[in-house]
Order: sequence, then C-alpha cells, then structure tokens
Amino acid sequence: MRKQFGQGSIVKVFMVFSDPDSTTPPLDPLTGNTLIDPTTVTLRIKNPAGTYTLYTYGVDVGLVRASTGHYHFLLTLASLGTYSGKWTGISSDKAAIVFEQADSYTVAGL
Repeated sequence: MRKQFGQGSIVKVFMVFSDPDSTTPPLDPLTGNTLIDPTTVTLRIKNPAGTYTLYTYGVDVGLVRASTGHYHFLLTLASLGTYSGKWTGISSDKAAIVFEQADSYTVAGL
C-alpha cells in the first residue's frame, strides 16, 4: 500500500502477526486468527537512495513489540522520494513459516 507524506514526517510502520491455522485467543480482530510472536521479527527499510537498513526485534531498540503479535517502528522520512518497508516473521514452532508484508511511503516536495 502506497502512502504520501511531507518531508520530515515520522510514520509508525506496523505489523500484526497471526497464525491462519489457529483461532485460540488472543485473536486478531481483523482476521479472527491467533496472534503470535514469531521467533524472529525483522523490518527491512529501503530509502530513496536505494540503501537498505535491516532492523531486528531484540537487537534494535527502535523495533518495538507493543503486545502479542503487534510490532511497530517509527520511521523518519528525511528525504524526498519513496521509502519501502518489508516485515518478515519466522516462526520455528510452525516449521519455519514466514510471514511477510510490504508497504511504501512517498515523500513529496511542497
């Protein structure tokens, strides 16, 4: 999903991880699936210059677990152009199921 913002904006990039094969609480209100915390959660951000930065939950303090299955990161949109982000969650208890979601954020000049 593409969103447009002003230069210098701070956006909350978020992800909700849930197990599509389970309906045991706690549940994701949008899907009705069980909320889970993957073994590994990462967010890869590509800035307008094409440089990638990888953030890992438990290593990078900016990547926050708000509650079971809910993660977020505050991204500062410092440059004009398009930023893209890709969340990945790997769950060892589900035979290495990978959950992914991608978003993009465009910074336009005034």
